[in-house]
Amino acid sequence: YIGANPLPGELVDRFNSNPDLNVDIKPGPGFQSIWINPWHDAMKVTDFDKPLDELKTEPGFMVRLALAKALDRDLFVQQGLFGNGLPAYGSINAAMGFYYDEGLAETSEQSFDPEGAKALMAEAGYPDGEGFPSLRLQTTPNGRRLGLVVANIYKQVLGIDVQVDPKEFSVGIEEFNKMDFDLRLGGSGGDYDPDDGLIDWMMTSSKFNGPLRDTAEMPFGFFSEAEVDSLSQQQSITADPDKRRDLVQQANQITSDKVCCGFLYHPVDILVHSTRVNIPEESRIPGLHDFDRITLS
Repeated sequence: YIGANPLPGELVDRFNSNPDLNVDIKPGPGFQSIWINPWHDAMKVTDFDKPLDELKTEPGFMVRLALAKALDRDLFVQQGLFGNGLPAYGSINAAMGFYYDEGLAETSEQSFDPEGAKALMAEAGYPDGEGFPSLRLQTTPNGRRLGLVVANIYKQVLGIDVQVDPKEFSVGIEEFNKMDFDLRLGGSGGDYDPDDGLIDWMMTSSKFNGPLRDTAEMPFGFFSEAEVDSLSQQQSITADPDKRRDLVQQANQITSDKVCCGFLYHPVDILVHSTRVNIPEESRIPGLHDFDRITLS
């Protein structure tokens, strides 16, 4: 029985080829993104409360949107995760089931559109990436290879130079909290409630939203949008599931369209066990392991 710690994706095919093993893959909670510093001169957005059409006229937002549209998430999942992940367009993941918006990939402004991304960069003053500054993409040491996949996608699609900058987690998270980064690959380890994707990350007051920044120079962290703040608060105190889902999906759509970040992927939970191990369906919960109900044949 192999679970709990993330299983290296490159081993899945090897385990699948063994008739004595079962490989069980389920959507996992959480999301991973390319965070884009809105206080960087080339990607600057000082007011996300503006209507989307107005934001689209600003060079800094054009660049942000181009970075999001250029993300070939399917290619990333194949090259970076060996096929073991789900493309992401928001913070609400498939493991949340009822609250997950399956249509967001089609309706989001972040939908993969390489030609649209190139046109946005050109309109922002950087045709084929010419004149665009080199960016640092902060990762953890373990995430370096994933960062290289992202950097290569940006090079191929937009012609821009992205240098992967691995940092130990404690160092990297401090820089992230201070808003001392260009781009950062990271996100939530996950939970099964929408509060994880909205209250913890997407609000102006969220605990991960630049808490150590210089507030005189940066009035907010990586994102601030009044309607998202309101929707996030409302959903957290709404008992009716259908009403709550509507609020959650509205907030998720806005954070995607207004490029809170370049949403990249949702993880999957990979459980490998001997065919002699019997796991009831009600005990198969990603990240949780109920050995009381597991039996051996």
